Amino acid sequence: MKEKMSRLTLPWRIFLVIAVSALCAYVVNYHIPFTGVKTIETNFQAGKGIVSHLYPVARVRDMAFADGRSYRPMIEDPVYFDVRTVVPYKRMRIGLMYNNKTGIPLKIGMKLPDGGPDFELRVLENETSEGEWTRGSASFDLSDASYYNSKYTFAFSVPGLRTENTGAGEVRLSRITLTLEREPFEWNDIASLWKQKLPK
Repeated sequence: MKEKMSRLTLPWRIFLVIAVSALCAYVVNYHIPFTGVKTIETNFQAGKGIVSHLYPVARVRDMAFADGRSYRPMIEDPVYFDVRTVVPYKRMRIGLMYNNKTGIPLKIGMKLPDGGPDFELRVLENETSEGEWTRGSASFDLSDASYYNSKYTFAFSVPGLRTENTGAGEVRLSRITLTLEREPFEWNDIASLWKQKLPK
């Protein structure tokens, strides 16, 4: 009888081992991609996980919808967002879909380590129009960035943008695509995953 029960439970044990292994591989790959490249898309609506909400909250309005796209209106300069990673990365490319009719160029900034200028600001490159919206991108060398508390901090900057009627209006931030790059996964990266608090 015991031998029969053992035969019946063996497939379930194998299934359980496979399921747990697959889950562990998924969790590791989510935080430390095996290929070394991680791509994230967000419209800042969730504000959980790797990419934070835009902040300070007084400088952005709630999600809105126009021209077939959801977006967050930026009404004051600057606004920030954090990118949380368990391990540091080497490079990041930010692709942004936005609508800016203020006449003031939108820039994206990377927070630098303490002791120097606060942010390294970049104008968007490779811009293309898609109806009322514009798609552009900016690339950053993260080896020069501030990496504190397992996060990088970035800014959207439109100098002069403000809430008063005499201000420049608003900039509509629809969606960003972040492409992070580092060396391919190594087993000693597991230590980083265990030592650091995982992003919520």
